[in-house]
Amino acid sequence: MSNGKKIAVLGGGLGGMSCAWELAHAPEDYDITVYQLGWRLGGKGASGRNLAKGKGKRIEEHGIHVFSGLYDNAFRMMRGAYDELERAPDAPLGTWLDAFKPHNVMVVEEEWKGEWLPWIVETPVNEELPGEDGASLFLDPSDYVYEALYMFRGFLRQGRAGAKGEERDKTGEPILPIRGVIGKTIGRWFNRDAAELFLFFARLFAKIVLRIPLLQAIFLWVLKLVIQHIWAGVKDRLDETEVRRFWLALNFLYGNTVGSIKCNIFEHGVDHLDQYDYLEWLGKYILDDTVDGHPVTLSSPIAMFIYDAEFAYVGGDDQKPNIGAGSALRTILRMGLTWKGSLLWEMQAGMGDTIFGPLYEVLKKRGVKFEFFHQLTDVRVENDEVIELDIKSQVELITDDGQYHPLVDVNGLPCWPSEPLWDQLKDGAALKAQGVDFESYFAPGGTTKTLKKGDQFDEVVLALSIGGLPYCAGSLIEASDELKDMVDNVQTVRTQSAQFWCKPTTYELGWETMGGPIFSCFGKSLMNSWADFSHLISRESWPPEKGNYPTSIQYWCGPMLDDPFYQTPAGPMQKPEYLDEARGAKLAEETALALFTDGIGWVWPRSVRANGEFDMSLLINEPNQSNADPFGQQFFRGNVTPTERFVLTLAGTLQYRRYPDQTGFENLVFAGDWTRNDFNIGNVEASVMSGMLAANAISGLPNKKDIVGFGFLSGNLDTQGKSL
Repeated sequence: MSNGKKIAVLGGGLGGMSCAWELAHAPEDYDITVYQLGWRLGGKGASGRNLAKGKGKRIEEHGIHVFSGLYDNAFRMMRGAYDELERAPDAPLGTWLDAFKPHNVMVVEEEWKGEWLPWIVETPVNEELPGEDGASLFLDPSDYVYEALYMFRGFLRQGRAGAKGEERDKTGEPILPIRGVIGKTIGRWFNRDAAELFLFFARLFAKIVLRIPLLQAIFLWVLKLVIQHIWAGVKDRLDETEVRRFWLALNFLYGNTVGSIKCNIFEHGVDHLDQYDYLEWLGKYILDDTVDGHPVTLSSPIAMFIYDAEFAYVGGDDQKPNIGAGSALRTILRMGLTWKGSLLWEMQAGMGDTIFGPLYEVLKKRGVKFEFFHQLTDVRVENDEVIELDIKSQVELITDDGQYHPLVDVNGLPCWPSEPLWDQLKDGAALKAQGVDFESYFAPGGTTKTLKKGDQFDEVVLALSIGGLPYCAGSLIEASDELKDMVDNVQTVRTQSAQFWCKPTTYELGWETMGGPIFSCFGKSLMNSWADFSHLISRESWPPEKGNYPTSIQYWCGPMLDDPFYQTPAGPMQKPEYLDEARGAKLAEETALALFTDGIGWVWPRSVRANGEFDMSLLINEPNQSNADPFGQQFFRGNVTPTERFVLTLAGTLQYRRYPDQTGFENLVFAGDWTRNDFNIGNVEASVMSGMLAANAISGLPNKKDIVGFGFLSGNLDTQGKSL
């Protein structure tokens, strides 16, 4: 039993768990308790196994989840967790390299003159591994210039690899749509061995130019002449896919490069650029390529990808894209230039199984206590300290040790179920029959208890997502003008997802371009992103019977149109009926059905009937239920619960965020991707960085210099979001 300082961690998402991880590994002894609504950890990253008969113990997620090779802090934590688990080498997910596999191919859908065209982007791989001790980012701006040019060269060489490129080589037609002396020079760069020499001199040139303003001006003038020259050669050839995509990539790189130099981001950082929307900012620096009133680059998937990846649509409306330019630019730099191994790493089971199961098991062994079915209802303060926490105990447990044991075994892997383990709850059968949703803020029953400072806690880690704070921390918000500003201005968006277990393979459905795509920017539906996660079939438990066994699993997700808010002294809230998860799931199912009725044939041409509608007989049905609705038996989720909403980084809002230690209360820290953390965007790494900063505020560890990416291109802002 620990006698150390008592830490109450409110919320078991990545922010709270990474803070608990760091404190549990600190030299000082801490008595840590995690309080979690419902029966599982994970927050927006929770997943569950459907244990109902005929469901194959299938994985059910909140959406499409992948790790990125730039997640050094998150990988460091997970590598440590798998090391401490000491699973047998042949056990399911025995090591972290069994749990994560590199994936370096993505597809964005490009709409051109009424057609949807797949654009395959195969990113280079390298020999590095994410999460290594001593990992860091590049120190010199010239390194980013080098990496950007290297990436661009690789992108163009991909374009030469296809049949068209080989045919043009034979005919003598230039691969690149450029002319004259400039064209020949650039052609040599990308098409011959002189490339490495060019890249060397480019980095050397960048080291000089980026330090001398006059040379910068000359460089930008020359660069603009080159881009204008290239545009003159391509603008009448945009119907040629290779030519158009070369131009889009070049102009996108040009705009970001010019904007970065003119805004002097390596000296002043990027945070002050968040006062602008990214497309607004980029539009100032790219070469104007408007054709017939259509801005070619700004409306392309290469520019819109960051919006889809971050669900960056106000109110879930895809006609209202919005993301802070500085945060977007930092993310693009990190995504494009700083990954280790591969751009993406796919989890080899559900996110709950891969991430939160191992973290739970290791932290429990280290003495961290977990109080499941505990719902925060208020946080009271006095004299700049948190003095009381009101927490509702949702159920009474009937286990021998009085603890809830949350994991179940699926093919040898500890997993979280999609529902509570009812036999551990008093009156569990009756509660199950009533359909009680313990992840709802309005679940009936339970008793409220008050935790007091000095008795049950000394320090508090508020790790619930910001969308939920008005519902459970009203007294705290009303006591803090800065927190109220943050709650009012840091907005969130609902998301939705659908998962389909299909009898045919993805190839048989009609996707012949490549196997296992991760795909985005498909504007036929708000469910605009797709991932073939067929690799998860082996982690599920389907009967080996023809017609009852899937050969592919398809995930779709995207933003969801919102319901209205109303203002309260604690911040914006919604009516309880808008937060009903059953209603949210139904709305997601309707969105998916609309896509499958009109549009899915663009992606899976052999899956549709003559009228263009999806052939429902291709979906796995419950055994011996031939008359059942196979579509309705798939999995749909609307993330309408306040803490499951996705956090946005809208233009003009970064100045309202606070770092985890800037709460205004001595014994309170924040944790989550809604805080300021020097990534400042909705992803795994931002959540982990925030949790590490929260732990630093309590224990002094980890040292901030050891948090990869902390301080990267950051800056101080005034109340208008401008640089101080």
